[in-house]
Amino acid sequence: MDQNKNSSSHQQSTKDLPIHVVEQIIESQKQQILLKTQELKLKEKELDVNAKLAEKQMGLQAEILKSKPSETRKNFTVIGLFIAGFLALFLFFFGYCIQTGHEDFALKVFAYIMYAVTTIAGYYAGKKSGQKERDRKNDTEMEDATIID
Repeated sequence: MDQNKNSSSHQQSTKDLPIHVVEQIIESQKQQILLKTQELKLKEKELDVNAKLAEKQMGLQAEILKSKPSETRKNFTVIGLFIAGFLALFLFFFGYCIQTGHEDFALKVFAYIMYAVTTIAGYYAGKKSGQKERDRKNDTEMEDATIID
């Protein structure tokens, strides 16, 4: 019985609306539908653009990975040349010191250089060891995780 009252009051309220108001409501709903379709088209275009961008990025990454071995070789060559130059300079200096009779000075310089080299090597070895420990710690944290079904 309540449903009959509600449906009849609803029918009365729609009957009370003038036709131009109903037409405006229908027109606004048409415009909303048009806006929704335009939004969907824009989203589709955005997805297409994102897909093209992703393809370009993948192509660039492939090129980088292809050129990586040659870049690594170049880096090793530069480092090797730097070390060879430093070693040649080092040997020339010590040869000159020995030739001129300054063996004590050459030994002191050698001691200082070896102290610096061992300090730097120890620093990098410790840094590398600390990195390995952090990696192992992260790995064990992942292994200890439980899976909830």
